[in-house]
Amino acid sequence: MKKFIFIFIVALTSFVQGQERNWIVSFNPTNLYINQANIGIEFHEGKNSIMLNVGIPWNKNAIGKLGIEHDDFSFNKLGTECVRAAFRHYTNDHFGFYYEIAIKEATPRAYFVTQYPSIGTLNGWFYATTGGFQLGYQFVIWKRLTIDFYPLGLEAGVISGRINGLSKTATDAVQLANFVKGDIAVDLPKYMQKNFSIYTDGNVTQGILSNSFLPWLRSGVSIGFRF
Repeated sequence: MKKFIFIFIVALTSFVQGQERNWIVSFNPTNLYINQANIGIEFHEGKNSIMLNVGIPWNKNAIGKLGIEHDDFSFNKLGTECVRAAFRHYTNDHFGFYYEIAIKEATPRAYFVTQYPSIGTLNGWFYATTGGFQLGYQFVIWKRLTIDFYPLGLEAGVISGRINGLSKTATDAVQLANFVKGDIAVDLPKYMQKNFSIYTDGNVTQGILSNSFLPWLRSGVSIGFRF
């Protein structure tokens, strides 16, 4: 991810060299729902712009979000770090309707505890790389404040990851593995389930998700300041 940011900064520096600057720094409040603080910076030149978004994980309990309930387990921490680079073309100079192409790297991380009864804890992290297309509309209020509304975005790419579990006994580890299998059968699509494997070694549980196709829908709103 650091290499990804470096390449983008080099491209940005080349793009803005000798140009009049027109910047927007933005914040996406909708991403707080998925425990992420998302900050973006956009540079305009005529009808075109390039932008960089960085998502900072805000690790919090996620009960009641994303379909997560507390009957079987609780997320003590859930957050996603990401970097997203995009190119936009506006129908008018700087603002109005636009279409956008983008590439994104994301790393969701989670730590959760089983309960009723407790049979162990699980750490999970996943790595996703996606590309996508987005339609939106950005407008200006009081010459400085910007509102960026994007009702439709389509992304697709590859995701992989792993889960590490720790139990007090080998028997609990087997129960934990079966618990994860049951959850995977409900939450993951069939084609992704085929790429997931899980096994136990003593009181340790290991789950691996091999490279799998990841489709994604994107929508939201961001608030920015123009300078």
